[in-house]
Amino acid sequence: FHCSNALGMESNKISDDQISASSSFYDGRWSPRQARLNFEDNAWTPNEDSIKEYIQ
Repeated sequence: FHCSNALGMESNKISDDQISASSSFYDGRWSPRQARLNFEDNAWTPNEDSIKEYIQ
């Protein structure tokens, strides 16, 4: 599969409320919206270090 077009994570075409995760670490500073491409702050971090954690 080859993707040659942007999907919307960097441009916000995919809105924050469309991004979810199994959990987020601590106080929201590592929320799923932080997983955006070229986001200039913290990154998404799950609450636990587990293979069961996911982002979608």
